[in-house]
Amino acid sequence: MKKLIIALAVTLASVSIPSLAQTEESNDNGFYVGANYAALTLADELDLGVAYARFGYAINDYFSVEARIGTGVKGEESSDIVDEYYYYSYSYEEELSVNSFYGAYILAGIPLGNTFYPYAFIGYTNAKLEYEVEVKGIIYGDYFTFEQSVSDSESDTSYGIGMNITPWENVEINLEYSVYLDASGFNDDGDYVEGDTFDGFSVGLTYKF
Repeated sequence: MKKLIIALAVTLASVSIPSLAQTEESNDNGFYVGANYAALTLADELDLGVAYARFGYAINDYFSVEARIGTGVKGEESSDIVDEYYYYSYSYEEELSVNSFYGAYILAGIPLGNTFYPYAFIGYTNAKLEYEVEVKGIIYGDYFTFEQSVSDSESDTSYGIGMNITPWENVEINLEYSVYLDASGFNDDGDYVEGDTFDGFSVGLTYKF
């Protein structure tokens, strides 16, 4: 998938560049803002929700630069009750969520009439993940409570494909598949190893100034 998306971005760029001299910019201002909700999956098993804002500038009809910043709005939760021995029992609740999220990207696309705009992007993302756990229980008749929070930041090259749909003037619907973090790569022996990914689909609205 990674190689396919990067190849698509290169193809879009090669098709677009010869046409720049013949095509006028469709937006004199070029600036736009947007808001998206992304349903992302970590390691193919943890479902996380992220809301983020998009701030961009369309250099021309084919290339844009964009910054994104957001936070988690839905975490992966689990809980259990352990009561196996006569002298103690406890219950726990844990949650993994996205604390913060930001990145910068280059987008390349081709307008298909005035309504559809398919594109590919590549860039850089930093995501701060937070794990919280709370344990409550009893040992030999004494009650106890334990809470802990641990966070970790990860950053990586990001890539994806998307589609902008323009139902009204200056307003776009944005649909996108993104791979924000990808641990796949070559090991010390030169073998390609599949790693955990932080990827998923998003939907949002964009306003063009």
